[in-house]
Amino acid sequence: MGEAEMNFDALVVAGGKNDGALRKISDKKYESLIEIAGKPMVQHVIDAVKKVEEINDIVIVGPEELNDFTNNDYNIIIPKGRMINNIKRGIEALNNQNHILIITSDIPLVTPEIIQEFIHRCKKEKKYDLFYPIISKEINLEKYPEVERTYVHLDEGVFTGGNLVLVSPTIIQGPLDWYNRILSLRKKPLKMSKMLGFKFIIKFIFRRLSITEVETRISEIIGHDCKALILEYPEIGFDVDKPSDLKMMREKYLKT
Repeated sequence: MGEAEMNFDALVVAGGKNDGALRKISDKKYESLIEIAGKPMVQHVIDAVKKVEEINDIVIVGPEELNDFTNNDYNIIIPKGRMINNIKRGIEALNNQNHILIITSDIPLVTPEIIQEFIHRCKKEKKYDLFYPIISKEINLEKYPEVERTYVHLDEGVFTGGNLVLVSPTIIQGPLDWYNRILSLRKKPLKMSKMLGFKFIIKFIFRRLSITEVETRISEIIGHDCKALILEYPEIGFDVDKPSDLKMMREKYLKT
């Protein structure tokens, strides 16, 4: 099957307050503003996204301070309330005819080439409303052996998730409360499996749950077709959310 006709915008999610573990080593109000290699963490992500030729418009959910280094080039949605509601507001601010790349601000190793490869993989599939990348534990450990990640044991292998998705704007017609719970439990696989039903808990525990079963069940719950894609780019799974990640990123991978 040839690549489907799809157009793309991007939503950069940069509104998380610095009130967690990173607060111990940075006094920035928002995690996205913490500096790595001489610029805010989110700037690395924006720089990658804006170089992807397939992407048209970019909207950022984040603080007003983003204007200080983006030169007012982007529509910035000031965050308020739940993350999922801010994502919804960001989607609504974009062209409702285009697929939207939603990407977090805490993966500074992402590159334009990685994003382009993800988009091209999505275009080769039949039309889905949500594409989600997963990366094998083997690939992660091969490139970033010291990075701690949350892994899920599935029938096909052991995987971690990437911090970006490609969605149709129709996705916001799905159950926002359910989305919000999934986001809050994204690093707690067993609790996430409980949201799929008893059968899935048992299969998850015995490591017999398949990727296709997860795709099908989530598609049923949200009323939109979902597809997981196995990628070989651990950079999209290396999110900076604790002091050890930040120290490692500054001293080894993105040195000033």
